[in-house]
Amino acid sequence: TILEIKKMEIARALANEPEVLFLDEVMAGLNSDETRELIATVQRIARERKLAVGVVEHVMGVIKELTHRVIVLEAGELIAEGPYEEVSRNKRVVEAYLGGAAIHA
Repeated sequence: TILEIKKMEIARALANEPEVLFLDEVMAGLNSDETRELIATVQRIARERKLAVGVVEHVMGVIKELTHRVIVLEAGELIAEGPYEEVSRNKRVVEAYLGGAAIHA
C-alpha cells in the first residue's frame, strides 16, 4: 500500500541515523486514517530517537500535529514564524496560503 511505501521511505532516511529528519509532502496520497497513523509513527520516531523533524506540508492538520514551531515562506521570503495557532491566524499567511479564510483543522 502507499502507506507502507511511505513508511519504507522514512525507514530508508533513518538508516543514515540523521539528527534531523526532513519530510517533504510525506502525507500526500494518504487517506485520513493513513495520515493519522503516519503522524503517530513520525511522532513516535522523533520521540524515541530524539530527532528534530522538518516538515514541508500543505495539509494544515498535519502541520498542527507534527510541529512545535512553524516557519512560512512566500516566494522565498519569511512571512511568519511561531507556534501553529499563532501562524495559522497570521493575516499574511492566510492570504498567501489559505485563500483568505483561516483553517484551524
